[in-house]
Amino acid sequence: MVGPGPYEDAALAIDKYLWQKRDMVVLFAAGNEGIDVKPPFGRVDPRSIGREASAKNCIAVGASENVRTGLTFGGGRPLQYGRWAGDFAYPPLDTDHLANNQDGLAAFSSRGPTRNQRYKPDVVAPGTCILSARSSRIIQGRYNEFWGVSYDDEWSYQGGTSMACPLVAGCCAVIRGCLIDNGAPPPSAALIKALLINGAVEIRGQYPPSEIGPAPNNDAGFGRVDIPGSLASIVPGPNWSGGYV
Repeated sequence: MVGPGPYEDAALAIDKYLWQKRDMVVLFAAGNEGIDVKPPFGRVDPRSIGREASAKNCIAVGASENVRTGLTFGGGRPLQYGRWAGDFAYPPLDTDHLANNQDGLAAFSSRGPTRNQRYKPDVVAPGTCILSARSSRIIQGRYNEFWGVSYDDEWSYQGGTSMACPLVAGCCAVIRGCLIDNGAPPPSAALIKALLINGAVEIRGQYPPSEIGPAPNNDAGFGRVDIPGSLASIVPGPNWSGGYV
């Protein structure tokens, strides 16, 4: 977590490296340190962004909600923030379903601002109830199925900003490939970040009143990543998707 103070040494080292390697796209998960323990209660506290994610030249990724309302976890109980009873003890967070609204943010997703008051995270992507490959080394009966029960032994449901971050990394690879395929010179990381942000969809929030302000903000950054929107800036088409859908 970060708080008032100077520019972090870790962030400084990352920014120095990326300034020298300008085609290197580096992403960091924002962190899962979101909590609600300070007034005003019922809203996630600011200033929990991870040290590395606070770097200027990286892409910091927070977690928005997935939409998997039919999932249950152990014992058939609904997915809600009761798991973090001490961190989210006030409404509406205490009983919120973790994966029922694409315009909602995962409460655990770390928030900005950074120590020097910059917006972070940069963008968000779904980070709850993500179906992911399951290690064959996991012993049957000892696996925590909090995020949902999978009936396929080769797959499991997981959550966190570390699940959202790889989704955005894949989007960056697609954007870079699209630029190269359409005759652009090798793109800089700054261009890929700009295209990613330009295509992002602003998140409205899921509670009345909304817990998220106008973008950019320190909850969702510039919004939820939307790859068709980013590609539309590279290859304009007759519709909003740039011809890719």
